[in-house]
Amino acid sequence: ALQQWNKLDGFKAHRLEISSYYIDALKLSLAPKPYLRIPFLVKNKTTFLEGAKHKGLHLGNWYRGAVDPTGSDLKQLGYQPCQNAENLALHTINLPTHTNISMADAKEIVLYIQQQIKTQ
Repeated sequence: ALQQWNKLDGFKAHRLEISSYYIDALKLSLAPKPYLRIPFLVKNKTTFLEGAKHKGLHLGNWYRGAVDPTGSDLKQLGYQPCQNAENLALHTINLPTHTNISMADAKEIVLYIQQQIKTQ
């Protein structure tokens, strides 16, 4: 744990660099911060993620439902249907910022996104 703690500043600097690149390149309405992940809306999440995977790009799918994990007892949780939350879950992917994502990787991800936006 101490070893990871000692690397925290480097992790934060890396996440800030990658996040800032995504924000600038994709003109996102976010303040530059060392985000753990950056949410991004797409029209068809399944197709978008499959296309990225086919190109060897790793994009996240953290937002699978309005309530996670899938299969949770919504009644027991007192969940009241929320169309906005459910819609966002259907259309939100996340852009990775972890230390295994290089700037070259981030540029490939942005290029893929820009190409997908043009074809939609």
